[in-house]
Amino acid sequence: MENIFSEKHLMALMFSSFLILILLIISLVFLKKVHRIKILKISSLILIGLELTKFLYIFKESGSLSEIFIPMHFCSIGLYLFPYIAFSNSKFKEKLKPFAYVGVLAGALLAIFIPTNILGDVNIDFFAKANFLYLLSFIFHAFLIYMALYLRLSKEYVKKKNDYLNAIVVTIVFAIMAMMLNGYLETDFMMLRVGAGNPLQFIIEQYGYIYYVGLQGAIMTAVYYIFLKLF
Repeated sequence: MENIFSEKHLMALMFSSFLILILLIISLVFLKKVHRIKILKISSLILIGLELTKFLYIFKESGSLSEIFIPMHFCSIGLYLFPYIAFSNSKFKEKLKPFAYVGVLAGALLAIFIPTNILGDVNIDFFAKANFLYLLSFIFHAFLIYMALYLRLSKEYVKKKNDYLNAIVVTIVFAIMAMMLNGYLETDFMMLRVGAGNPLQFIIEQYGYIYYVGLQGAIMTAVYYIFLKLF
């Protein structure tokens, strides 16, 4: 936590904010006549491309891919939901849009504002070659924020009565999947095993795992409620 809002982190925040703003301007202003589903399709493919670029880079550097890179982290959920929303004709996608907006937005914002796992060495310049993987992580999370905001601003997602419950249900489903993988692979997907990089990790050590998960759930439901009420 001591590196939060360091010079490197501030550079990352400025870069991410600029990228999000530019993407929104291009999509909502210059491409306003392009059908929003087409923009979501292209954006989904770019998002998948960013993830594949990460895999290729890691494989090139290390010669293998560890199970920790399985896309089952909280922000990875967007990798599944956005392509489904963009390419599927099923009405079920309407139930996924609330989380694709509020859940992805909350998770990605948390990642770039408290980047304990994606900032890298603060002594390495943000745009340095040695920092490529961490730069890519900020681009990925900034792109998630852009897609979540575009979903709402373009009115592809319009708030409905049961959206709050739908967002929570989707979160719980993926959390259960992450817990099952964590138990089998001894990983920490969605920070639901040991809480590595989570500011609340101390709760596991001082009070126990149940309190940790309970507080995480309480914070999540509160954030979802606030986000859905305000915007």
